[in-house]
Amino acid sequence: MTGLLLSQSAAALTGDFRDAVVDDNLQIQAKVSVQQTGRYHLSAVLDTPLDEPVAFAQQSYQLEAGEQWIGLDVYGLILHELGAATPLNVSAITLTTTQGMPNALGPVLTDVLTTTVRPLSAYTSKPFGRVDLLDTAARLEAVAP
Repeated sequence: MTGLLLSQSAAALTGDFRDAVVDDNLQIQAKVSVQQTGRYHLSAVLDTPLDEPVAFAQQSYQLEAGEQWIGLDVYGLILHELGAATPLNVSAITLTTTQGMPNALGPVLTDVLTTTVRPLSAYTSKPFGRVDLLDTAARLEAVAP
């Protein structure tokens, strides 16, 4: 049996990216062009300068039509765990339209941004405190091979 799913994304990454520190966390900011108001999902992979994966971040948004910046938060403790102030490379990033089925996957853009080097003191060193997400992560790790 053969199948084909066809969908068209209602938003796209413009190719403009920047980074900032927001609430003691690293924030990857992406400019998006939205053709249709709806729900969207941004996800990215961050690597060290040696191309070692460090973090995967994802976030959902309800966006209005038009061009706008959206921020993808990376918890600051990750940078402390690296042990040194170092730039990170956004090695892959994609925007998905999630307002209907099937979800419309956008293209995966690669090597779009190298973050600014900042002192580790710019980022939180507190353990992550969202109990609901920590419980979910523990359940997923328990069933992972």
